[in-house]
Amino acid sequence: MPGLRPTLLILGWALASFAVNVPRLGSGRCGDGSGRQGGAVAPDAEASCRAGGLSPGGGGEDGAATAERMAVSALQSSLAVQPRGGPAGAPDQGSAAEGGRAGGGGGRSQPASGPAASDPSIPGVIFMAGPWLPGGVVAESLPFVPAGTEVRFYGYGQVDRSAARISAELEALGVPGVHGAMRQLRPWSFRMDLWRYLILWENGGYYLDAKIVLRQNLSSWVGASNGGSFVACKAKFNQVDESIDRVRENDGSIQAGAPPSYQSCALAARPRDPLLLNAIRRIVSNVQSRWYGPPPSYGPPWLFITGPGLLESVIEEGRVQPHAHCQFIEEQSIDGGEPVDGRIIQTDQNTTLMVLSSKVHEEMRTCSTCNSYEDLYDIRAVYCDEYVPPGHGDDPCVADYFENMSHDEEWLSFTK
Repeated sequence: MPGLRPTLLILGWALASFAVNVPRLGSGRCGDGSGRQGGAVAPDAEASCRAGGLSPGGGGEDGAATAERMAVSALQSSLAVQPRGGPAGAPDQGSAAEGGRAGGGGGRSQPASGPAASDPSIPGVIFMAGPWLPGGVVAESLPFVPAGTEVRFYGYGQVDRSAARISAELEALGVPGVHGAMRQLRPWSFRMDLWRYLILWENGGYYLDAKIVLRQNLSSWVGASNGGSFVACKAKFNQVDESIDRVRENDGSIQAGAPPSYQSCALAARPRDPLLLNAIRRIVSNVQSRWYGPPPSYGPPWLFITGPGLLESVIEEGRVQPHAHCQFIEEQSIDGGEPVDGRIIQTDQNTTLMVLSSKVHEEMRTCSTCNSYEDLYDIRAVYCDEYVPPGHGDDPCVADYFENMSHDEEWLSFTK
């Protein structure tokens, strides 16, 4: 493979059966780097950012001393590790066609094993992206990832490079301006919104936000009976945001201004699903018109530019019936001794399929290479041709951002 470095590292991991390709670590509303920024930067998150050469201006400390690398090496098993891809600026390497099939069964105390039992039309590849690899989250999820499944993690630079490559393919199909639209979005979370549709359109598979921890086998979420349907979870809220006077009640009734009825933090799709292409087209159109969302009576307007509100609109306008035997519940609670910001349940059994790590969520709000979509929305600085005053987080809109930053690295690939 062009650009493949021959260096082999041995790191600790929870499961010795995983073959992992690891470069230097390199980036959504249930999502990554989202929400309001505030407070001091979490020390371990900042260390992780710097470990991967993610601090603004390049450079980076020795990764072996950082929290996330320590989390990986503390997992007590040996793994052969190789970087994949080329040097900074090289094209992304390949698609997910060679990935395995997700399947198996069992609950939290019953890790994935046995024959595949998931939808065979959805490739067994899990895509994640963020400002750093959340080693603890990945390690906790691995027992519920079936043999043959590939997990790919993309950093900032690889997200941009893969988007450029997929954009060229889409332009040849009559969908121009996709990568240019991504490059006009300042919030990292908004860029990740577009990227998840791009990467699933090209490859098919599963997209999970970087803070999601599996609690059940993937086949419990997307089983063999899915039949190739697009998969997204409905949302259940019980909250009021006084700034825009919105509420969704526990009984499902909706008042004006309720949050979107679908969430985009966990998705599954077959390659080339038309819904994905419609979502991509809509985001490009929103960016080109510098749209700031609908009136607040429709819901939080920032969620309709690229996020869950846009997904809801695409589903409704396309009269699509996605597989949605799952529900995102926004709540702060304790799961497995750790604080979580929400969970995704299997609605017919009320079984927790996934949880959202509060720790990772907060760290991705405050990292030096993160920014807040809500803060940028409030000051009308969502788009790169709009002025942003100092003090509003990392700015991917600056000239030569990817060319001059050392975090423009390869993606990681874990294959069980």
